[in-house]
Amino acid sequence: MKVLILDGYNLLHRARSGFTKGEWPVVYNFFRSLRPLIEKFNPVRCYFVLEGQPKRNLELLPSYKGSRDVDPVKDPKKHAKLVEFHRQKGRIITMMMFDVPGIRVIQHLDYEADDVMAELARSRHAQDDVTIVSGDSDMIQVLQTCDNVKLYHPIQKKFVEAPEYDYVTWKALCGDATDDIPGLPKVGAKTAEKLVCDGNLMEARFEQRAGEREIFERNLELVRLHRVDLDNAIERVAGGNWCSVKLRFEEMGFNSMLKDKTWAKYKATFECLN
Repeated sequence: MKVLILDGYNLLHRARSGFTKGEWPVVYNFFRSLRPLIEKFNPVRCYFVLEGQPKRNLELLPSYKGSRDVDPVKDPKKHAKLVEFHRQKGRIITMMMFDVPGIRVIQHLDYEADDVMAELARSRHAQDDVTIVSGDSDMIQVLQTCDNVKLYHPIQKKFVEAPEYDYVTWKALCGDATDDIPGLPKVGAKTAEKLVCDGNLMEARFEQRAGEREIFERNLELVRLHRVDLDNAIERVAGGNWCSVKLRFEEMGFNSMLKDKTWAKYKATFECLN
């Protein structure tokens, strides 16, 4: 079975770029880009995976992803844009959960989308042909542990290849600025690659520099994707139909998507899903 797993928030943030007019540009960009993905991969089953609260990582590192918060006083313009994005994001998620037929929306409240996507691939669909759509490099580690998985970058529009070295170890060494995970002092991507490819060199460094082994071991826990009990996840397939989707599009003024031929093609693309 062909399975498509969509990184929900990754695609939502991607939709902030593109068409900018009107009251619902993010919603328009999202749904306009959703159909080509379904058409390209023609899956039998498709998941739209949402974020939960990364409780375990926040316990290990309270500042985890902390820089993503925007202070409304220090940066009111950026905060206003974020508020507007969340307004439109809410409309998209509601439509995906209740209106768009066939797509399975899934979220575990205690885990990030990365963890849920990996668990779907390596447990529920271990025997299936799985494609994950995400621009998040953390998903590279799934490629190194699951032979049935391909990773497609939606912005670069190409499949991602896994490096020959162990990605989790490499990232634990150099850290991840996007997630506010500090790496070892003065260890960048190239130095981390040298260390991960030479265990003796890495061990010698730990012996010579106090405290670095502890940073590395903490980072391993932060970077490594966690196992998730999917039985405790929230999962639903929308009980709506294309009439309700069309009504929403009409309300938001998406006239170019509602032309007879365009709309018929849009609906037909999703008929492969069950």
